[in-house]
Amino acid sequence: GLLCRSFSGGGGVRLARERPTDHRDAASSRVSRFCPPRQSCHDWIGPPDKCSNLRPVHFHIPENESPLEQRLRELRQETQEWNQQFWAKQNLSFNKEKEEFIYSRLQAKGAGLRTESG
Repeated sequence: GLLCRSFSGGGGVRLARERPTDHRDAASSRVSRFCPPRQSCHDWIGPPDKCSNLRPVHFHIPENESPLEQRLRELRQETQEWNQQFWAKQNLSFNKEKEEFIYSRLQAKGAGLRTESG
């Protein structure tokens, strides 16, 4: 399984196994699901998502989290989700248009696409 890292101010790194992901629509809101230990008191950084190339963050929720800290964490989570969706869609669109461009350039040159046999 894949591992995730937790970075603390003291330079420590924490690792956790990633749970298998469900590979649905590339531009969907799914984010890599990983599970840090319950006793952890750090934010955990997961492996890069294959569609967005972003590293998901699992935000630690302290027991004595103030309303202002909670709002900040929630805004960070919302921003992460928005970025995940945006970059997954952007990368999917870019790769599709890149393939179409390459194909059109090959067609214009008369090269066409070759099959495996030649």
